[in-house]
Amino acid sequence: MVVNRGVEVRDVLSQLETIPFFEGLDREQLIDIKDRSFIRKYRNNEVIIYENEPCVGLFIFLSGSAKIFKTSKDGREQVLYFLGAGDSFGEVPIFDGGGNPITLLATEDSYVMIIEKDDFRKIATENPLVALRTIESLSRRVRKLFSLVEDLSFNDVGKRLARLILDMAEEKGSARGKSIVIEMNMTHQEIAAIVGTVREMVSRSLKKLEKSHIIRSSTGEMEVLDMDTGLNHFNCSIRSTAFHAFTRISSGTVISTSRSSSDHNTFSRVVIFMLGQTARSLTA
Repeated sequence: MVVNRGVEVRDVLSQLETIPFFEGLDREQLIDIKDRSFIRKYRNNEVIIYENEPCVGLFIFLSGSAKIFKTSKDGREQVLYFLGAGDSFGEVPIFDGGGNPITLLATEDSYVMIIEKDDFRKIATENPLVALRTIESLSRRVRKLFSLVEDLSFNDVGKRLARLILDMAEEKGSARGKSIVIEMNMTHQEIAAIVGTVREMVSRSLKKLEKSHIIRSSTGEMEVLDMDTGLNHFNCSIRSTAFHAFTRISSGTVISTSRSSSDHNTFSRVVIFMLGQTARSLTA
């Protein structure tokens, strides 16, 4: 992958302070991380990472968004999740030593901070809080994947689609009277890649939801009309995605600054070992 070390983003240091990985670090530590990284701009629809290629390092989104997906032999996509500003990718191959397990594609123009593999391992070893944040990130991903497996295994397309719509309503919907309005910039093909089906099934399921007066679609938006009866009809829960409810790990984790250097080093080695084990379990 070709990188451009000349690209700059205004006030990168203040952005680093808002990234969960680096919460609690002092300014000196943030400057050190900034100095070990570089920034690249990716255009909309540009592939950032290809599945199975060697790991470059940790990718942290300063702006923009991307989708993470797997592709079958016949070319079908299964979207696993989306990334936005403050999100990261690359923890798994950094700590399990393998190649990238997925493909990462920019869904809009994005600025991405890249910390090379060896540098990030050093940062995590030197800063136990960063290592703990990495474990939290991997834990959230595991729970999200568990939820996806549950959906694909036990729920039909209608339920999976209803769940996706409700999750979107909770995450980025806005109230309009008794309804919830969602900005919709995805095609039926893109929705199909998320819920694990084909475009025709999505079209039929959306029509069924509209006929049941649960949603109303128009250009660029979707209005959720029935959050209660509609949910019961499709046997879904309003807080449907399991990882939302179960993975909010407290952000108040504190590593005492009074630890001795040897204590920190021992603790860091244990955490790095745990990261490797967790990463390997994700790619097994």
